[in-house]
Amino acid sequence: MGLILHKQSGRGYRALSKIFALPSKKTIMQLLNRIPINPGVNDVIFNNLAEVVSGLDESSKYCAVMFDEMSLDPHIHLNVATKEFEGFETNDDEQRNAVIADHALVFMVRGLVKNWKQPLAYTFCRSSTKSVILVRLLTKIITRCQQAGLKVICTICGNTCIQESH
Repeated sequence: MGLILHKQSGRGYRALSKIFALPSKKTIMQLLNRIPINPGVNDVIFNNLAEVVSGLDESSKYCAVMFDEMSLDPHIHLNVATKEFEGFETNDDEQRNAVIADHALVFMVRGLVKNWKQPLAYTFCRSSTKSVILVRLLTKIITRCQQAGLKVICTICGNTCIQESH
């Protein structure tokens, strides 16, 4: 419950923590760090998504898959929890290489009838994601959304509709 409150409003969480016994921000972050979220399409996210979608009414399953890319400061660091170096290109979950990344590509799904959203996947790349990789990732994500029970109507990059689904 504390994680949900903290996610909704940091300020509200701090106010409620003065009244109720809630976990500290450090405890919440330690719990979040235990969740295995890696670059690429992640089974944990889609398994949880399928569980939530099964409880939605039919109209609430209509959604848009959104994606966007942003630049990052290139750097390498050691993830102490996984004992792995991070900051390299992970164009998709089938290809990893020793090129230092300077961009992140993020995918999210958003309800069209009911107001909900869920991050789905992310990758890191040098410069910008190559179109062949973008198409492969987008196809995989739309397929996984449909398998989870969602009805993908369109994809959105920024504010532009790219492709309609039938």
